[in-house]
Amino acid sequence: MKPLHLSTRQRRQLEKQLRNARDVRVYRRTLAVLEYDRGRSVTEISRSLHVSRPSVYRWIERYTESSDPESLEDHYRSGRTRAWTEDCSDLLQSFLERSPA
Repeated sequence: MKPLHLSTRQRRQLEKQLRNARDVRVYRRTLAVLEYDRGRSVTEISRSLHVSRPSVYRWIERYTESSDPESLEDHYRSGRTRAWTEDCSDLLQSFLERSPA
């Protein structure tokens, strides 16, 4: 992988994102990009952040393609469908309104 050379503006944007990150995953990804720009190897970064080397490579590539700090944030994923339905809530409510006896 070729070296990353961040401009002053890009570095400031990433450092701001690092300071304001509320999600540890975004913090970790942003820190990885900044550390790579500072000259640390992918192996060193992956060890210090306890992630795989391919993950670090992916994060750097994602940022390099867009030069946008938001590219390091998670994208919406639908996830698993909910098992708890409105009928379940109604049933629970009816049980809670009854006496245990």
